Amino acid sequence: MDENKLTTQTNVLYKILTWLARISSLAMAGLFLSFLMSGEPRPDLLQEPLSVQLIFMGWAIIFLGYLLGWRYPAMGGALVMLALAFMNLVEYLHNDRLLGLAFLLWAVPGILFLLSACTDWICNRTGSQAQTLASHR
Repeated sequence: MDENKLTTQTNVLYKILTWLARISSLAMAGLFLSFLMSGEPRPDLLQEPLSVQLIFMGWAIIFLGYLLGWRYPAMGGALVMLALAFMNLVEYLHNDRLLGLAFLLWAVPGILFLLSACTDWICNRTGSQAQTLASHR
């Protein structure tokens, strides 16, 4: 496979991953907003225990990561993953367990942003580096 074809395929993959990450971040934000807009009363975070406040701070960081990922996919994806790790740490320290499997859904946009950043990095490789990558396939 020649270098130009590899770069073209990687560029297409980058665009697909980038838009999947963006669309999934919008979907997850919509899901969160649907919970907020439901008829259920919202908790007064100032009256909640510190662990709950920290979990909600993690949500804010996740959404900041989603927003940041639109322009800086690596930074946004890393922020999402760090926020989820933080939220799991808080849950583990407070309740001796990790967050439920449903919370893995919130990682999907972050993972896609990170994969997008990796493919962009590969796509921007030049010369012998791209040739080395092509020879390993």
